[in-house]
Amino acid sequence: MSEKCKHEISKGAKRKQQRIRAKERQAKQNSVESYASSNSRFCNNNPLDILRMQMDKAKAEKDHTTVNILRQNIWLLQDAAAGVDSKVSAEQLEHIVNATTNVVVSKEPSPKLERICKEIPTLRESHTQVLEKKLHKLQKKKIDIQNLKTRLKAGEKLEKTQLQKIEREKLLDDELQEINRELNELNSTTQ
Repeated sequence: MSEKCKHEISKGAKRKQQRIRAKERQAKQNSVESYASSNSRFCNNNPLDILRMQMDKAKAEKDHTTVNILRQNIWLLQDAAAGVDSKVSAEQLEHIVNATTNVVVSKEPSPKLERICKEIPTLRESHTQVLEKKLHKLQKKKIDIQNLKTRLKAGEKLEKTQLQKIEREKLLDDELQEINRELNELNSTTQ
């Protein structure tokens, strides 16, 4: 009788492990298919839902390249639906939808897709909105500092953090001027 090393696995044990892995893969595959068929949200030909189902299937098959492509397509469609400015044209989005559903909608972009693309703000509009938000926040801080100064003049004792806020007023003024300058430049180039 020969002694086997503890690290060696018998042929029978290897076959058993292979059968277990094959059953697990089959169970994953069946669960994805049954999920897709039982879940009513996949029956409405929504491109996002179809892409999600395809991604689940690719994950079960451990096809990482396909999963990455599908994930990017999902992100692009979600961004377009949410109105996020992406550098993807309406034709590219239409191509993703057509490739997903395997149904060519038309040669022209769909009205819904055109509406979505028109609602997407341009980079200049987005930048203007961000600057206006910053300006509003800084103006609120400026008002807070003015209120703190008034309370200090009235003889009220302020906390250390409140005094530090008053000391930072000059930096705040510089930042306000910079944002106003940027907004004026954007507005002048738009007109």
